[in-house]
Amino acid sequence: MSRSRYTPEQKQHHVTQWRPSDLTRKQYCEQHPLTFASFRDWITDSHNFGFRLGI
Repeated sequence: MSRSRYTPEQKQHHVTQWRPSDLTRKQYCEQHPLTFASFRDWITDSHNFGFRLGI
């Protein structure tokens, strides 16, 4: 089974859509085909490095 790969732009899109929402990270993941661990990492990466580095 192959893993789904997301581009930096897709990651940024999800994080920026989630931030102003009233959803928890878990709720957002349940409404989108995302694993919680991956989404959590994207949020952390966006805080630490920003998406300008392609993370």
